[in-house]
Amino acid sequence: MLLELKFHWLNTKFNMKNVLDKLFTLITKREKFSLIALLGFSIASSILQVLSIASFVPFVALIAKPQLIETNKYFSKLNEVTQFSSVPEFILVMGIVVLVVLVLANISLALTTWIIQRVANQIGQSLAYRMFRINLLQP
Repeated sequence: MLLELKFHWLNTKFNMKNVLDKLFTLITKREKFSLIALLGFSIASSILQVLSIASFVPFVALIAKPQLIETNKYFSKLNEVTQFSSVPEFILVMGIVVLVVLVLANISLALTTWIIQRVANQIGQSLAYRMFRINLLQP
């Protein structure tokens, strides 16, 4: 009997769509906009994280085999466009570019984390305030 009561919630229909529908009925339009903007920030941050990882691997390959500048079509085209005078100069600039991409990706990740915390706190505070106000107005 106790076991049945303990796991009764497993028998209920837990549907993420129902939870999201209930959530969106409780929050204001401004908070909904904040959540949608947060989704955009999260997607942009994820793309920057993927780019940072994707830029790091070719750079490591270039350091391991500098002759890739002549043999790889992408590196050779990039070298032609930038017109660097030496291989070490090309590798240095590539390293700086990879470093900048990594730093930007980490900054965007930190900013996204801060925005998530801020939006969550604002929505939580708003819901708590409205619930407190409703409870105060009841006889």
